Amino acid sequence: MTKKLLFLLLMLPSIAIACGLHQSTGFSMVTLPGSLDVFGAVVEARQHDRFNNQNKPINFQLFTVRSQLSKESKDQLEFVVFEAIRGHASDVNGTSITGKNSDITPQELVVITEWDVLDGIASGSISLSEAIKKNWIRLLGPVEKKQQFLHWVRQWQ
Repeated sequence: MTKKLLFLLLMLPSIAIACGLHQSTGFSMVTLPGSLDVFGAVVEARQHDRFNNQNKPINFQLFTVRSQLSKESKDQLEFVVFEAIRGHASDVNGTSITGKNSDITPQELVVITEWDVLDGIASGSISLSEAIKKNWIRLLGPVEKKQQFLHWVRQWQ
């Protein structure tokens, strides 16, 4: 009996079912250009609670971000949030935030950051300019979409 239990404990991690996005049970490091800089800067900022939301649950962070996304603006656009730490991408369309099911294309605007950074901007704890200057957020994609996004998010504050 002990041998069977030991066998199960040793083998179970190797036969675990992976999530559909990452297709792996082991460590998966997905990066985009500039995402490692964002990764390091966000980790350091979190250690010092720079976003003022360290104890705020993710669902409340998303609620704050969605409340800003729901405000009408001529500059509003669709974009992809790439979480630098998790290596996870989400499509943002209006207030809809869904896991990305396809590869990122060069025509898409990609916002490399974390949800607590966007929550900090949406709640006014930090400014967009500060987030860009301190490498907490980086934009990839067409220049016009980057400028439109910057103009739109500055209206949040």
